[in-house]
Order: sequence, then structure tokens, then C-alpha cells
Amino acid sequence: MSTEITNSNSSLQARKRLAPFAVLAAAALLAAVAGCGTPASSPSIQTNQTNSTSSTNSTTTPAQVSYPLTLTDDNKSAVTIAKKPQHIASATLGTDEILSGLVGKKNVSMVTQYATDPQQSNITDWVQGVPQLQKANAEQILAVNPDLVLVATYTEPGVVDQMRQANLPVYEFANFDSIASIAKHIQVVGQLVGEPTKAKAMVDSMETTLQKIKTAVNGQKQMSVLDYNPAYGSVAGKNTTTDDQITHAGAINAAAAAGINGWPTVTKEQIVSMNPDVMIVAQGGGDKDKLLADPALQTVNAIKNKKIIEVKPADLSSVSQFVVRGVVDIAKGLYPNVTIPQ
Repeated sequence: MSTEITNSNSSLQARKRLAPFAVLAAAALLAAVAGCGTPASSPSIQTNQTNSTSSTNSTTTPAQVSYPLTLTDDNKSAVTIAKKPQHIASATLGTDEILSGLVGKKNVSMVTQYATDPQQSNITDWVQGVPQLQKANAEQILAVNPDLVLVATYTEPGVVDQMRQANLPVYEFANFDSIASIAKHIQVVGQLVGEPTKAKAMVDSMETTLQKIKTAVNGQKQMSVLDYNPAYGSVAGKNTTTDDQITHAGAINAAAAAGINGWPTVTKEQIVSMNPDVMIVAQGGGDKDKLLADPALQTVNAIKNKKIIEVKPADLSSVSQFVVRGVVDIAKGLYPNVTIPQ
């Protein structure tokens, strides 16, 4: 795979709404104990793909981190951090955004180039002045003298090896496809940077918002929703973050209900067959007008009733704490007469 850094979840990779990205990674939740990493309690955010919740008591105070700390990353490599990181280099937009809520800006030595793009990032103001990584280049990362590097398992192995040969702690994250996995990812980063309490607070805030949305839309007509990119013909099916967002917003994902998995391309005939009540497109690309004018889709309920929701791409594609904003955006579009919590 290319060494180009990537910033988001599979929605952007599949849709190609913006620049080409690959999937950011998710981590299995690991707690810190001196000298080793062991599984910790998972956050209680529901994973819609399984319709189950973890057994975590949200009132539990996370154990504080002590250094040196060793955790096993998602590539099965042991990563040892000698002391609390003060110069963190992030090679994914997801970890850029998560770090913004856990550590001071002075502790972040490098972020991705996408962190300054408002179409992709929710932290454009926060990252001003922080050096930007153009691609996963070991020399560029080494130049900022980091004491922790956050990458993904798809990062070119040679780049990771070069940084590890320089005795840098490099933590690799693997793919994920749900809000619950994002919550786990946040807690892993919290462990790595020595801020487990802040990470827990971030996850708790996400869960609180989702619960408030659930309460607000309770009793509303449950509509079928299709997330679609006209330029590439791709939809969001099961096992995608967008499926989770749609479900948490109180709707039914039409693609998932049709048995579609991941982010495949579909035909116009398949869209007609799914016949969604509502369609979701990225804001600002003119996709809404294209769909409304498409002669092949005029029998689809969403087109006939002009029920197309335009969502900010940075919200819909987020793989950080901001993923909940996508749920809020969708819920507002679905239920304009309901007060949806922010």
C-alpha cells in the first residue's frame, strides 16, 4: 500500500468524496499496567452491528497510567513508552482529532496535512502552527524528535521499521467500523499519552449525546436511509461507521437491510429496489441536485419527496470523538421538528 498518510474511516476510502484515503485504525482496548498491556473495560456505547453493549460500569474511574508502559498494538508488536509523551507525532487524522481532546497543543509535534482541511477535519483551528506530515515519511517524522508515533497497520512496514530502528515507540492501530470501536480507540490513545481520565470523559460525553438523541427521537417514524455517493455509486452497508451513525440517529440503513456489507458500488436499479425514504449525501458537492435530477431514480421515495440530507463530510467521515456529530446531523435532517441535542 502507498505510504501516503490516511486520515479517516472506510467511508471516505470507499466514497472518494474528498482525497483518496484509507481506513484509520481501531484498537482493541488495552489497559496499562507496569511493564505490560492487558485488556481493560470497554466503553458501554452500543455497537449496532451486534446490538449488544459491553458490561462496563460508566462510573468506574480508570486506573492511572505509570511509566515505563508497555502495550501490545494491533500489529501484535510490543510498544514501550519510557515516560509520559511530550512530543507526539500523529500520522492519521483520527488520532490528530483525538489528541486535540487529550493533550495540549504543545505536546503534539506533528499532525497530518488533512487536519487543516475543513472539509475533512474538525480541528482546523487547533492545529494551526503544528508541523504537517505530507505522507508517512520516516525522515520527516524523525525530524521533529517525537517520543511517541501513532500510525496505522496499513502504513508501509519499512517506514515503521525505520522509526523503530531509531528506538521510537510506534503504535499501530487496526481497522474499525463502529462507534464502539472508536470509543475503544480513544481509550487506547488515552492510555498511551497518560490521560485515561480525559479519555473516559470523552467517551462518556459521546455516550451521553447518543442517549439523548435516542430519547429525543423515540416514538418518531423510523425511516429507511441510504448513504450514497453519486460520483462513484458507492453506498454504506453493514459493518461501516455510517451504518452505526444512521442507526443511532433512529433510522434503518437501507443498504444494510438489503444485505449489503461495507462500501460497494451499486446500480441505479438496486437503489430503486431499496427505495429509501431518505438519502444522505456529502454537503457542498452538488450531489443533492444531481440525485433529484436523475431520471433513473424518480420512482424512489427519497427523490419523489425531496428527502435528501446533506451532511458535513468531516462529521460523517470522522473516526474520532466527532463521529457523534454525524449522528446529530443525520437526526436533525430526519426529524426537523424534534429538538436534537448537540
